[in-house]
Order: sequence, then C-alpha cells, then structure tokens
Amino acid sequence: MGRLNNLYIVLAIFLLIQSCASVQETYDPKDLSYLYNPSRNVIHPDYRIYNLNDSISELSIKLSPNDLFFSEANSEGIPRAAMVVIYRIYNISQGVVPVDTGFYNMTIDQVKGKRQYTLNIPIEADKGSRYEAEIVVRDLIRNLRVQTHIPFDKTTDINRFNFKVRGHFNHFDIYTPVLKREEFVNLLYPEKEADSLYMYYFDPYTSVPVAPSMLVPETEIDLEPEELLVLPFSDTLPIMLPIEGVYMYSVDSTIMDGYTFMNFGIDFPNMTNPLPMIDPLIYLSSIDKIEEMKGISEDRSLAMDLSYLENQSRNS
Repeated sequence: MGRLNNLYIVLAIFLLIQSCASVQETYDPKDLSYLYNPSRNVIHPDYRIYNLNDSISELSIKLSPNDLFFSEANSEGIPRAAMVVIYRIYNISQGVVPVDTGFYNMTIDQVKGKRQYTLNIPIEADKGSRYEAEIVVRDLIRNLRVQTHIPFDKTTDINRFNFKVRGHFNHFDIYTPVLKREEFVNLLYPEKEADSLYMYYFDPYTSVPVAPSMLVPETEIDLEPEELLVLPFSDTLPIMLPIEGVYMYSVDSTIMDGYTFMNFGIDFPNMTNPLPMIDPLIYLSSIDKIEEMKGISEDRSLAMDLSYLENQSRNS
C-alpha cells in the first residue's frame, strides 16, 4: 500500500510540473524568419520605450481590437482576450549582457468603441548604456505569437527615448514618428526641464542609395538642416508637419539629437502613382531602362511589370 501511495505522489508531482511548464512560452530566439515575411503575423502590436529615470525605463505595448481575439468561453461569459508578454533586456554597450526579464499575463475585456488597448511595463535599464529589448507577444486563445527586437538608448537625456508623443485633440499616445500633413500632436518631455524647443527641418532625400558593394567604399549621407525654428516649449504646443520632409525636435541647440518626425506624403504608405516606384528598380534594371519607363506617359505599371519579367528571364 505504501508503494502505491508513493507512486500516486510521484505521478501527482509529475503532472504538476507538466502543467506549470505548459504555461511557459517556449520559442527559438534564433528564429528571425518573421523579419523576412512580416505579413504572416496576425498580431501587429505597436511598441514604445520611454526612459522614466536613471534606472527604470517603460515598455509600452499597444494592441488594436483587430489584433485581439475575444472569446466568451469563460465563467463570466463576456468577450475576453488572453495574451502573454515576455521580454528580455540586454545591455549591448557591454556586449550582449542580459539585465532584466519578465513574464506578463494580459486579460483584456472587450470594451465597445475602444480603439486601443495598452500595457505599460517597467523594465530595468541603468543610465549610461545602450540596450536591446527582445519582446514576444502571444495570443493564448489562438496560440499565435509575434516577436520583435527594439534597441533603445540611455546614454543621453535628450534622445528620442526621453520624449512622449500624444494626439493634440484626442490625447491618445502615438507610437509612430510618421505623421500625416493634417495631423496635430503634442511633444512631451516629462519630468525634465526645458524652456525652448528647436525644430530642424530637412528636405526629403529622394536619391536612390547605392547598392552595397565589397569594392566601392561605404558612403554616408551628410545632411544639413534647411531651416531652424526656435519655439517656446510647452507640452500643449500643437505640432504639425506642413510639407514633406524630416523634422527633428530637440531641447538642446548644441547637440543634434532629439525626437524625429517624418512626413512622407498624403498617400503614404499606399502607392497611388507608379512613378515613385520606378527609381528603386535600378537594383534590377539598367539606367537606360529606368529613363525609358519614366518617359512613358501611360501604362507605367505595365512597363514595370515587363521590366521585372525581363529581369527574371535573364536570371533563370
């Protein structure tokens, strides 16, 4: 009888270990295939990292309702999503040294009309180093996950990780530096003193970069700002990008660093005109062919397709 009791105890311990292990997220950190095929991901979170103080930063994850799967298969019978977030923080100024890791369960009840769901996670990162955050977001109901890597910097107090951006009218947090022409935002520099805001405007760089080569030396683009505007700093100052280009905002006129916004045109990221798509074909075609396609007044899309097919036939 004693042996039978011992067998039951061992079996119970084994089942307990298995059940605990089943809730842990397991994945291959070397599997970066998602970078080459991002369209396979069903979940599309937005991320932001903000430096709270000298030892703590904040990882913020935003999910839209379309990213979530709400199920009523719960004791309350209400639409609810179940997510898990795993993060690892590495100090890359000292090699690749792990400094923090965490595991968060997210239970999200569906709220009608809610446009975004966010999770703010404090992460350990000391001032004076550069870091990389490895983040996995997993949908427990659908058993889907998405993985990403985000570098961030705590070597200065005026880089983009020390700013927050929110909508001027709706006060929603904004996670992308790409703005539309009619979009107004506020730039926040919380808990840090700043009297003036310096805006540097850069013209759009439209030249196609030279393809990487082992024979041609690497070149760098040295851009000078076309315009400098000094504004009184306020976290309610409405900021808008009137024309296409790059806008960098800083609180220090002596250092070219701060938060950068970009205006890529009213159609971005969509393509409504085939003309901007011709120049990048220089990597697949000749200069003469590029100029020929630009000179076509009609059916540029057809000319591009034919050029692609010609290139494929030459390489086959």
